[in-house]
Amino acid sequence: MGLAWTFGPLCPIFRDMDLDALRDFLAVIESGGVTAGAKRRAVPKQTVSRRLLTLEADLGVRLFERSNRALRLTPEGQLLQERALSLLADLDETRRILVDRASAPAGLVRVSAPVLLGQTLLGRLAARVLAKHPEIRLEIVLSDHRVDLIEDGFDVAIRVGPQDDTALVSRTVARASTIVVASPSAIARHPSVRRPSDLARVPCILFGAAGASATWTLYRADGAETVKVHGQLAASSIQLCFDAACNGAGFASVPAYIAADAISEGALCHVLPPWRTGEVDIRLLYPSRRLLSPRLRAFIDVAVETFSEVNFGSNAAHD
Repeated sequence: MGLAWTFGPLCPIFRDMDLDALRDFLAVIESGGVTAGAKRRAVPKQTVSRRLLTLEADLGVRLFERSNRALRLTPEGQLLQERALSLLADLDETRRILVDRASAPAGLVRVSAPVLLGQTLLGRLAARVLAKHPEIRLEIVLSDHRVDLIEDGFDVAIRVGPQDDTALVSRTVARASTIVVASPSAIARHPSVRRPSDLARVPCILFGAAGASATWTLYRADGAETVKVHGQLAASSIQLCFDAACNGAGFASVPAYIAADAISEGALCHVLPPWRTGEVDIRLLYPSRRLLSPRLRAFIDVAVETFSEVNFGSNAAHD
């Protein structure tokens, strides 16, 4: 197979470069010699040697310093190795993409997601995926424990908050705000909440707090205010805090997306807009941008579309 290729300072333009010769070249480097490289490529040693000599002749440079004991790359050989690895990887990826596009997404996609997000949004996402791609099967495991995608056998994880695993591809699909909410009855009992400091004088529902007080920081475009809030109810479940707020137990800080329907229906009120009590990214994590299976690519596409339609109380998603 030939390829016309511009290659920096080595020479102006390569004419009809043999990709098999490039693959032989890389195999020889990775295997430590022509004999081992030929075996790795399942090609006769004489063929590999001839291709390497032809490659050097075509480029007009020496790629190896040869001795009886070993081959050592020249600086030009090192440059070719770097560029060849990138070129061949891109060509292989292009070929796989073209093949994948001809294949219908099918098979199992294993998804890890946090409990609250899964309970409130992933049923909708799952239904969309299955309706659009009936050959896909989904297994969604809800847990607030952060799984290891490779060791635990997951294809993709949905996570809320910062991403600390740099080995994974991270794609932000939404930015979610937390806001202060209360029921109409709670607001009727405490109508004087006009600014963040007023929350110190009303009953608040404390998420995860061990005692009877907690510190909330509220943000808006022009700054932030911190207030110490108090309450008779503390819980380790956001869903419980949300339900208690709907039933008049006090003022709660909850994700805007779980409160959106209750606010639109009048069961809850958004207190102190445009103040918010936090903002976090919702991300899709997967092992690599390369070699995505058609089924995982299909899941990701539907997930991005679905999350873009949800009212997260913040900015639109971004890569």
